[in-house]
Amino acid sequence: MAPVPGVAHLALDTTQKIAELGLSVDPACRGKGHGFPLLQRAVLHAANLGYRVLFMYCLAENRIMMHLARKAGLTLVVEYGETDARLALDRLTHGGALKEAMADQFALVDCMLKQQYLWLARPRSVGEMPAGERRESVLAGVG
Repeated sequence: MAPVPGVAHLALDTTQKIAELGLSVDPACRGKGHGFPLLQRAVLHAANLGYRVLFMYCLAENRIMMHLARKAGLTLVVEYGETDARLALDRLTHGGALKEAMADQFALVDCMLKQQYLWLARPRSVGEMPAGERRESVLAGVG
């Protein structure tokens, strides 16, 4: 099974309706476009849950995270070597819940197709092949 490329975590303050975002992408998967979709999905999920503000912290040296935050519309404040990023969430986004449900289904289908591809592409021995395939392989000089 393929490793998980990244994870987004929301810590939810239910009394103040504030969500704190933590985002991590596996070093081997960085630079391949996984971080921004995770960030977008976290913003959408927090808004759909009715949270009013999303914020996150990162080091000022983390230029990639700061770039992703700006790209997603978060306001950045850099102080004392740390960066705070905030975004006011809009619950009135049309189709927000539908977008999230569709993203869930798309991710599920995407995962299933990738697993199917990995299963089909795996090397098989002649003993694992169905009888019809074995015969064709032997006739072709493969087995």
